[in-house]
Amino acid sequence: MVTKTFQTDTALEALLVEQAILLARNLQSEGEAAPHGQVLARLESVVLQQGREFQRLALQAAIQTRADAVDLPDASKKGG
Repeated sequence: MVTKTFQTDTALEALLVEQAILLARNLQSEGEAAPHGQVLARLESVVLQQGREFQRLALQAAIQTRADAVDLPDASKKGG
């Protein structure tokens, strides 16, 4: 096992690092478990399925991060 320490500056970065590690682990275990002659097909399936999920999570988290940073006017201060 290779031990590395990652420092992230944002929750978005932390999420993406976690998801990348999960994807790598799933690729490794699927590759080891795949029968001879099916390794490429199985790994492509993992990349397509989990890659899309990775992208969806990244986009969702980035949008939420941006939404959280937007300073919306306080509705209670409206009116007059």
